[in-house]
Amino acid sequence: MGRSSKDKRDIYYRLAKEQGWRARSAFKLLQLEQRFQLFQGEALGG
Repeated sequence: MGRSSKDKRDIYYRLAKEQGWRARSAFKLLQLEQRFQLFQGEALGG
């Protein structure tokens, strides 16, 4: 039997929802920010 869409959601999807992010891609953006300081001088989170 095929997997439902809920089964396909990974740990990052669940973590994003628990932490109030709208999408799992927030974790990738945070990782890129730590590595390359993309948002220097910008107010994050609001």
